[in-house]
Amino acid sequence: MRAWICHDWGEPRSLTLGERDTPRPGPHQVLIDVHRASVNFPDTLMIAGKYQMKPQRPFVAGTECSGTVMDIGTEVTGFRRGDRVAAILDTGAFAQHAVADDFQTYVIPDSMSFDHAAAFPTTYGTSYRALVDRGRLASGETLLVLGAAGGVGLNAVELGRLMGANVIAAAGSDDKLALAKSYGAHHTINYARESIRERVREITGGRGADVVFDPVGGDAFDESLRCMAREGRLLIIGFASGRIPSAPANRVLMSESEVIGVLYGGRRTPQVARANFATMMDWYVAGLIRPHVSMTFAFEQVPEAMEALLERRATGKVLIGRAGTQTHATPNHG
Repeated sequence: MRAWICHDWGEPRSLTLGERDTPRPGPHQVLIDVHRASVNFPDTLMIAGKYQMKPQRPFVAGTECSGTVMDIGTEVTGFRRGDRVAAILDTGAFAQHAVADDFQTYVIPDSMSFDHAAAFPTTYGTSYRALVDRGRLASGETLLVLGAAGGVGLNAVELGRLMGANVIAAAGSDDKLALAKSYGAHHTINYARESIRERVREITGGRGADVVFDPVGGDAFDESLRCMAREGRLLIIGFASGRIPSAPANRVLMSESEVIGVLYGGRRTPQVARANFATMMDWYVAGLIRPHVSMTFAFEQVPEAMEALLERRATGKVLIGRAGTQTHATPNHG
């Protein structure tokens, strides 16, 4: 089978398109014929050797896909050949065929496209885990979302609106903020020209944000910590800015706030992850949430797709087409 292989730590262009044997599923795994894969920020960190998990090289890149079940392990009971599924993988999604653990694989409804399925588990799972399980977001509270047009950020805006929060979206351009507003943001902050702290104080009448969703880090984290409401919760999702910030303990003390890490993964809490996914799938079927796919690249263009994400040219999700198709790099909507 064809696959994008990481032989040495490096940038997206260091990946090699080559041939690998089709993997065989272990006892609790499923083999998936990959129809779509999606690119997530951790994928870029993993191939650079900067992620918390460092796979043994060489490995096939990619951690999220959708497709149909080709084969199942001897101990698998929840799936059968031909099932339409979405899956989160440790590695291996950027290939014709991929193996996923059964507890991180989800049957999708007939009404869900493979595009939406590939765009769903990681970012929606992370945002739901952050806002509900870790952040305890309540209806009527103020939610500040940084990086609000990115994969997890846009989902956080959408889920926050659905949960009844007063959503403030912060991003670096007016076009990205317009997208966030179309997904439910009540207020916007362009942090390329506005102060996050001052605008949040202005919007909330000086009270501050009850929950901050932060996949950005860096200066945005520093400013957000200075505009927290009393007993607010700042959720650390990641560090897309490139700088890992530190929280001054005195500021946390004086506001009685919490700085909470969010590390999503079904391996840690599989029952919780599956219950969360079921809830969100009900919302999807009801038309309450909808993934935003901004770009789709051909299978042969995986490095270009990863660069689009790194260079912040994409909004929402970036997808990879099925190997052997004639997909070209195209903008998408919805």
